[in-house]
Amino acid sequence: MYQRNYIWSEDECEQLWEDVYNFFENKEEDEEYFLGSVVIYKENGKQNIIDGQQRTTTLCLLQNCVIVPIECDGRDKALRIFNTLNNRGVSLSPADIFKGLIFTNKNDKDRMEFAKEWKALENQIQNSSYLKKEDISFLFTQYEHIIRAQYSEVDTVIPGVLEFWTKKDKENSKNKKANFAANEDLLNKEETFEFIKQLGEFWCNPYNYLNPQAQKYFAILNAFQNRLWQMVVSVCFYEYKKNKNSDIFDIILPQLVAYNALGLIYGKGGSSGLFWGLMKANVNIIRENKRTNIFEPSINLPDLKIPSLENFIDFSKKARPQQIRYILALYAIMYNQNQVMEWNKDNKNYSLVKAEIEHIFPRNWQNTNYNGWDEKEAQEYLEQIGNKMFLEKKLNIQAGNGYFNKKKEIYKDSYFIEARDLSASSQKDWLKCDIEKRNKQIYDAFSKFFTSVF
Repeated sequence: MYQRNYIWSEDECEQLWEDVYNFFENKEEDEEYFLGSVVIYKENGKQNIIDGQQRTTTLCLLQNCVIVPIECDGRDKALRIFNTLNNRGVSLSPADIFKGLIFTNKNDKDRMEFAKEWKALENQIQNSSYLKKEDISFLFTQYEHIIRAQYSEVDTVIPGVLEFWTKKDKENSKNKKANFAANEDLLNKEETFEFIKQLGEFWCNPYNYLNPQAQKYFAILNAFQNRLWQMVVSVCFYEYKKNKNSDIFDIILPQLVAYNALGLIYGKGGSSGLFWGLMKANVNIIRENKRTNIFEPSINLPDLKIPSLENFIDFSKKARPQQIRYILALYAIMYNQNQVMEWNKDNKNYSLVKAEIEHIFPRNWQNTNYNGWDEKEAQEYLEQIGNKMFLEKKLNIQAGNGYFNKKKEIYKDSYFIEARDLSASSQKDWLKCDIEKRNKQIYDAFSKFFTSVF
């Protein structure tokens, strides 16, 4: 029960098979194949494997095999060896090591129950539509951010999750013992795993904890270019569990969405650009008991206000598609709060944050006299935010490189409210003045939104 799941894929199995096969095809007489160490201990007349599970399971699935064991005096000693050995094949994850360490420090009565609870949590994560690509290490990482906030720690050089939980009294470059979880031996405290399970329940089913409006902001966050924002959401959950206050998500998620958007517009949306601000927000939530104004000006974002219209337009021309998708997703609910986030259409599931970027004025220039436009002018306006909106993939394909009067007929079938509104327009052309007008419209909406949350 204390073992991790069997996780070898066809690639690892094929590598082992080819390795064994090629050895015996070319081996010298009396030469032996070294499979590697297998750590075991004896209990109730049976040999129990501690290290080597993936290899021995694979060989048993392929063919009969004989193992030459390295036998330890008992389970605890075998577990200690297991936790220090490098595993051949798929490396041990921090979660595998945490599991072994917690298991080792429990008495016989509690070990089986812990193993069952750990297994149940693994299954819960694997069956989660939101968290299925993660493992339990993710939850320990999120808890690390919560603990650091409790200590008011905002140093951007943070310990790795394994080090934070296991390397006691280790000093960082600033001569500070920053591995708070290890220093307090939190890994082996009952309340730690209890909270890890609660955190797992939240992250496996996050939408179950959110009101409809908060669900929209959470969905927009998932369109962001990295996942650093998750630490703030985890801190919100910690405060929610402590104070039973579900309003915290309604208050903080709009601020978090806005902070990420501001980071993109100022060109600071990468990992390092927003990291300090996110950690400081965590401290403000936990240590200062703040709900509003959790973000503060910093070196990267000295002023929590939108830049000039010209700078905003310049950002929209140079931004990567993923960054524009985040901006458009946020603008969709600014444009109309009744914008639905997900819908079923033609027996397919659609999501706002997975929509495609539609260029209202087509990207491919057509050699015709088009109301005084020339190709050079078109290129100047083409990538501005005022010429971009969301549209379902199928409709985006149908719209193709047609001009506005033709596209309007396609827009009317969209679930995006702005697209439907455009389809009802009486105008037949989409011109420079229309792009400029929509640039200003989007800019004003963001300016108003930032002012309301900061």
